[in-house]
Amino acid sequence: MSKNRPSHLRGERGQAFANRIRGIALDRLRCVSLDISKYFHVAVIHTALGEIVTPPFEVDLFQDGFDQLCQAIDAAVAQTRAQMVLVGLEPTGLSFENLARHLLQRPQAVSLLNPYAVKQNREQQMRRRQKADEIDVAAIGDLLRRGEGTPYQPLTGVYLRLQQVDRVRLGKVKLQTLLKNQILGHLNRIFPGLVILGDEAIQRYRPLFATNFWTCQTLQHLIRVCPDPRRLAQLAPIELVAAFRARGYALGPVTTGKLITYAQKVLFPDPELVAIRSELLAHDLALLEAVEQHLADLNARLMALLAETPYQIWTTLKGLRGVQTAGLAHLDGWEFEAP
Repeated sequence: MSKNRPSHLRGERGQAFANRIRGIALDRLRCVSLDISKYFHVAVIHTALGEIVTPPFEVDLFQDGFDQLCQAIDAAVAQTRAQMVLVGLEPTGLSFENLARHLLQRPQAVSLLNPYAVKQNREQQMRRRQKADEIDVAAIGDLLRRGEGTPYQPLTGVYLRLQQVDRVRLGKVKLQTLLKNQILGHLNRIFPGLVILGDEAIQRYRPLFATNFWTCQTLQHLIRVCPDPRRLAQLAPIELVAAFRARGYALGPVTTGKLITYAQKVLFPDPELVAIRSELLAHDLALLEAVEQHLADLNARLMALLAETPYQIWTTLKGLRGVQTAGLAHLDGWEFEAP
């Protein structure tokens, strides 16, 4: 017989759950199932047989709501002489974390149910077209009573700090992408043809520069100095060079002529549109610079935190950047074992 053969139908998780409830009658096991939302939660208390002890009720996100939940749990336990209580919820959004941490402090074991498993369980009960909090909490409870949850282990110390800084960093990365796309939208209206994207378009038109817009320093400088093609086309080379130098940018004679010549072939947009879009472009460029500076600071902070963990050694692996390692050093709500 293979040593790796599972000892339980549901593998290690099933065996762990069986060991946990061994010797406890199913009707003496209480399950507290929670459907978490941003401002209120729906709870139901039931037995491991699925029989409802306390019908679904709502609790808010404040201390009063938590107290109400705890009182309901304690009342159900005392009323039915329960021997064990299981609490289960989905790790959806960020609303679950504060409630789960407080439940652990009771102390009360908390299990997390996979949202996809909850969705599938709901559909298996032939209720896929219905959307009600009570149906959702019932699907959560059905999984909880079968031991499908995973114990919630909140992060602490350096791993908690890594998690929170990395979450903010990811938000700033999304904002950076949004701003870059918005800036390109400005340029498509202010200076048509300055940025040409896509293989087919590049084959048909010769871009001003072959390099990517966001890595081309000359284009980065140009949109700050003179994004208006009508004005650029009228500048003398010496004037454009002077405008670049006034900003602290260098510009050679060959590139100067190339920029002016390119602007002269543009189909000029409406001057009023260019004026308002140029103003908005300047604001977004300043905001992008601030976001990128904040990102650099967050990256440095992540690397400093990473140095406090055993995971720093992962930065030596080929193809794995430091900030990626910082993200791998934690999972939402979970802590890896140190390598």
